Amino acid sequence: MRIRILLLASLLASMLAQPLRATAQGLSATGPWIVYLSASNMAELNDPSSPYRSTDRLVAANPDGSGATILAEGQIYTQLTPTRNGLLAYLSYDKGNSFYTNLTLNVIQLPTGQLIRAIPLVSADIAAKIASGDPGSDVFDPVWAITSTSNGSGQNSLSWSLDGSTLAFIGAQDGPSADLYTYTPASDTILRLTDGPTQGIRPSWSPDGRYIVHLAVEGFGSGAGYSLYRMFAASADGREIKTLYDPNANDRRSGDEQVVGWFDNTHFVVSTWFADCGLQQMRIFDLDTLASEMLWQPCYEGAALDPVSRTILLSRSSDFAAFDGTGVEAGLYLLANGNATKISDDGDFHLVVWSATAGTFFAVPITAWNEGTPVVRIDTLGKLQTLTMSVLPKAISTSVGLSLLWLDQDNNLMIAPVDSTGIPQNAMLLATDAADEFVAIYGQ
Repeated sequence: MRIRILLLASLLASMLAQPLRATAQGLSATGPWIVYLSASNMAELNDPSSPYRSTDRLVAANPDGSGATILAEGQIYTQLTPTRNGLLAYLSYDKGNSFYTNLTLNVIQLPTGQLIRAIPLVSADIAAKIASGDPGSDVFDPVWAITSTSNGSGQNSLSWSLDGSTLAFIGAQDGPSADLYTYTPASDTILRLTDGPTQGIRPSWSPDGRYIVHLAVEGFGSGAGYSLYRMFAASADGREIKTLYDPNANDRRSGDEQVVGWFDNTHFVVSTWFADCGLQQMRIFDLDTLASEMLWQPCYEGAALDPVSRTILLSRSSDFAAFDGTGVEAGLYLLANGNATKISDDGDFHLVVWSATAGTFFAVPITAWNEGTPVVRIDTLGKLQTLTMSVLPKAISTSVGLSLLWLDQDNNLMIAPVDSTGIPQNAMLLATDAADEFVAIYGQ
């Protein structure tokens, strides 16, 4: 099976809308659905030498792979961002050699694919400068802010509020920079929250929907980190912009700041990225007092948090342990009540996620991608349980909980939702070798 570039998300919806196109026979009217990206030319997509490799189809299917329906096609699609009520936000732009031409934010209703709103994200002035400019110049920064700011964070330029009512997004439609906006489908209103000269990236909502934390960037550099300005919090009603902190204070020279998650409405966990060994200096930040507290100093691979128990699972790789000279060993660590407890000596975990549905963490080793090393389940007290799976276990955190994907011994792509027991239940066949439209896997 070819598995290269698929975006996959599971959606649960109770709202229906009038269709722009007829839904395929067999596609559930109420969900849940699998929404993924495919390509009209699979041979071209799987040819590394082709300059036109692209995912130009947006497809919805039932969780067992049946009822596949093309929702949109003909452009490039990215950043699929779902809600619980069946709304799907994503970016689209024209195919070809041009630089993100006609970059647009789209919001559609599932399962019909009805377009609720299309929002052009680049002003005519910026588009004209890009058309005549050098791709390495700063005239491209507003588009980079919208399209290329994950940097391993698992976050992008689109973020729904926890209740699914409002979408925060980064756009440059008013120029000259990429700024923070919100879109509320119920009232069909767009609100511009920032208008500074820097580029806003990675909006992150407080759980109560009052604030949207985001990072302001002066430039994106060439791989050794971003040129940062400030971390801000914008009130969702547009009345207030809080300056939270300067990433470069005390000569820190941060290359990136990544929000791990929120403990409550006023406390979020954030880490600094440096070019030497990536993420480090994890701390909790208070929106009200602007005070921070260090939780973890050394470099680490990945982290996830449970807001209820205020517990963080953190993975530290063997490479980092050998490199940063702190003396902290590789392995899995549980951070709780100001203490870091080592719960595993394995330094090969590259992905950790928290599942609210299962009430547990999951960790996927680096070796799992090639050797079928099992996924590990960890509860908030640090108890580990091995989940035996074959090749390619992948944890997908979605709007309806967490699912695990893997290949069985016959190279069938399997998916199983994780229920409240924390164990994958009712595994379903998602695709086989003959279903080439499933061409890669995305998830966090």
